[in-house]
Amino acid sequence: MVSPPNALSVAEAQQSCCRPLHHFSHQAMACMWELFIVGEAVEYAQQVAQTAFEEVDRLERELSRFIPSSDIFRINALQPGESMRVGLATLECLQLAAEVHEQTNGAFDITVGAWLDQRRDEEGRIQLSGASALAAKPCLGMELLEIDPEEYSVGWRADGNKEGVSLDLGAVGKGYALDCIAAIMRDWQIQDALIHSGQSTVLALGTPDAEHAWIVALRDPRDGDQMLGQMYLHNRAMSGSGMVTHGQHIVDPRTGEAAQGKLSTWAIADSAAYSDALSTAFMVMAPEEVEQYCQHHESVVGLLLVGDPAQPSIMSFGELARLESTP
Repeated sequence: MVSPPNALSVAEAQQSCCRPLHHFSHQAMACMWELFIVGEAVEYAQQVAQTAFEEVDRLERELSRFIPSSDIFRINALQPGESMRVGLATLECLQLAAEVHEQTNGAFDITVGAWLDQRRDEEGRIQLSGASALAAKPCLGMELLEIDPEEYSVGWRADGNKEGVSLDLGAVGKGYALDCIAAIMRDWQIQDALIHSGQSTVLALGTPDAEHAWIVALRDPRDGDQMLGQMYLHNRAMSGSGMVTHGQHIVDPRTGEAAQGKLSTWAIADSAAYSDALSTAFMVMAPEEVEQYCQHHESVVGLLLVGDPAQPSIMSFGELARLESTP
């Protein structure tokens, strides 16, 4: 059994696959990436995997806020009123982040990076309290960012207070990289493959064989050896977020408070970048907000693990292809 995203794992599909299944792995973006390619000669699959992982490395150099030469690092260093030209990946990630920010009424916001860093204690744990959180709230906000897609230009509003504001693509960059890998798969005429960015998002292309979809299990965040159910994915992406797995780092940008009320959330979408962003947003959105979002975006499925931690239940919204609960 392989283990992709948070509270997810790929299981069984490869066991019944009658075609060659090739497995490749690569360390990047502070996690282990895995790529499964079905039905190709091993030498060809190796070349595809190498190309895919080189693209991940390239994107990390462009999108990481920790690499001084990256677009994101340099944007963060700009002063109010300043702007700079950026690469296509940076532009598309920021446009997507701005779109999801608007669609979720501010529940998704990539300007929380420095704000969270300032609240880490000596052991690296994030400390949040109502008073300090609300006091720092003005330092958050996508509304400070200015994006000019025609000029490939990004900058900060001249009349905004940028102090303490930082972009962080941690909740969208890996998903975007998976979408780029999917484009590479199509260029190389790979129809059936599965890719995941360690413990965050999985993207399923085609099927492992003519009769089975890729099986992705929902792991219980309280016990990684237990499954809550399983999804059958075909040409779709699924992402997971959770307080138990990742620690207390998901904050509601609208209030500055830590996400509460959910053990885990999952989002299914046609794009890995969108599922990545939405699983984070769903952690802070109320169930009725998630339901409304899925009603207005028919291709999106939302799953929320809510209730008493001792006996939580899964709420599902959207057109769920197939979810099978385990005994």
